[in-house]
Amino acid sequence: MADVIETPAQEGNGGTLSNGEGTSFRERPRAKFIVGGAALLLLGVAAFVWHYYSNRESTDDAQIDGHINPISPRVGGTVIAIEVNDNQYVEAGTVLVKLDPKDFQVAVEKAQADLASAKAAAQAARTGVPVTTTTTGSRVSTSQAQLQMSQAGLLVAQKQVEAARARRAARDAGSKRRQGAGGDGRKEEKGRERER
Repeated sequence: MADVIETPAQEGNGGTLSNGEGTSFRERPRAKFIVGGAALLLLGVAAFVWHYYSNRESTDDAQIDGHINPISPRVGGTVIAIEVNDNQYVEAGTVLVKLDPKDFQVAVEKAQADLASAKAAAQAARTGVPVTTTTTGSRVSTSQAQLQMSQAGLLVAQKQVEAARARRAARDAGSKRRQGAGGDGRKEEKGRERER
């Protein structure tokens, strides 16, 4: 059997031992606050940790389920400002980013220069139409004059051919007569040729 040692209770402790064993929370009101505060602190830390880690994903295989909404710009360019924050709700038509306008200004200026060049070319073409008409008219007149000169030259040549044929016919007729009349016809013929 075990020996049990009993110590007598000291007065003023209300039947408790001097080392504090066996005391109740009724007798120590500060202990209630300390244990209650520790429990609340532990509960607060647990709530903070749960809230902190509930918004974060942790995975070993790097896969998540989520909604991905791609966006595509109507034009390309260099982004100079982002107008929204991560995970911010936006509606259709909301400006998301601002692009550098320098590239677009250069394109507009080039288009304006091309337009001015096209207008100048059109004006020059309109100005050149009367000159072309006048030039074409003068070329037609020159060609008609050359045609008339050629036709006149043809008539002159035809008349010269007719005259040469007539002379030949006259000469042939004269030589036939001379042959019939004797040798004097040759001398007359030579004299006629010298006159020509």
